[in-house]
Amino acid sequence: MGLFLNLGIRQYELRSVVSRSQSFQEHNAVIRNIIKSFESEDFSTTSHLIDYVRVFVFSNSNHGYDGRGSDDPIVAIWNYCDNRDVKPALTCGPRAYAMKNILDELGIANRIVHIFNDDGPYVRSHTFLEVFNDDFNGWEIHDPDLNLYYVHNETDKRLSAAEIVFGDLQKVLPIVENEAGWDLKGAETLKSYFGAVMYDFKATFPLPVILINTDRFDVSRRFPGNRYLDEKAPTFVEYARRTHVNPIILFDKKPICGFLLKIAEIFSIRMP
Repeated sequence: MGLFLNLGIRQYELRSVVSRSQSFQEHNAVIRNIIKSFESEDFSTTSHLIDYVRVFVFSNSNHGYDGRGSDDPIVAIWNYCDNRDVKPALTCGPRAYAMKNILDELGIANRIVHIFNDDGPYVRSHTFLEVFNDDFNGWEIHDPDLNLYYVHNETDKRLSAAEIVFGDLQKVLPIVENEAGWDLKGAETLKSYFGAVMYDFKATFPLPVILINTDRFDVSRRFPGNRYLDEKAPTFVEYARRTHVNPIILFDKKPICGFLLKIAEIFSIRMP
């Protein structure tokens, strides 16, 4: 499912910063080659282009881990496309970053998003992107690990993570190609993850922002699997503060969610 500890995501981010000149040049050359390979496509809308990038990452990698994408997943994906290696096995984080690399080069605003589950012995997370779609002037989820996006079942509006966390899950439809519903492979597990979401803004705001719907996510629960040395098992908030620098953590319930949705709007200003 591409579910792994958020601490692992941080470690991955540190590894994926391409610091050596040769690796940096290869990284940029690969992204240019990937975008050049799109030239035969006729992208009539931004939605078409964003969907194409998501499907490209999903189709040219498998879910899993084989070490090929540890340093730079976008290079591993291109090596497969260019018939120089087998299809890489990547977890949700590397797949999300690969999609992000391409969108950054295309000038399409995007950000890394993590959602969390509270029903296990340790904090479990899943990682995907939110992308700003100029066609609809809004942010929407794109998950290259499962080839998913989400819509409101009454309006067909594509949804952001905050809208799902504080919305009615019965009115949310996961979409994979031409199929829809929470019974789709992968989607059924993720339904329990939309109780807490963390936004990594980076380019527009220096601190991560975590929004928690306390009707769905038990903030008092402790996670023994995330115990550090001799400390007692942490709550999710304690875990988040240990693994991230000064996260802004906001709580609310569905009946009074207007405040948090407004906060989400404030932090959803389009990146330049």
